[in-house]
Amino acid sequence: MKSFRTPQKYLAAVDHDAAANLLAAAADVAIVLGRDGVILDLAVSDSDLEALGVEGWIGKRLEETVSAETRPKVAEMLAQAPDDVPGPWRQVNHLAGNRDGADIPVNYAAQRLGKADQILLIGRNLAAIAKL
Repeated sequence: MKSFRTPQKYLAAVDHDAAANLLAAAADVAIVLGRDGVILDLAVSDSDLEALGVEGWIGKRLEETVSAETRPKVAEMLAQAPDDVPGPWRQVNHLAGNRDGADIPVNYAAQRLGKADQILLIGRNLAAIAKL
């Protein structure tokens, strides 16, 4: 990944609301986790994920929303989330709940949020690719 060379110069004026709107637009789902893995807040722009009821995930531990097979991946992703750049993409499968029974595969990159002791997850829905 190649990031901006001087973000402090050109992106200094980006406030919390603008950053939240940009994250919501750029990701299918963006999740803010607390240190304990509890979902504190999220934004969703993907209609399949929205239909899954992701708003109901707030207050739950992330591992409660994924299949048993991918819980170790979630633990590893959170433990290894870097401070300076997003970590490597990892696929996890969210439980489908009342849908057609097929879990929803989502690719996530994780990064710690400064000194806030929180982790930001940027997710991309892979369901359309998985159907191919």
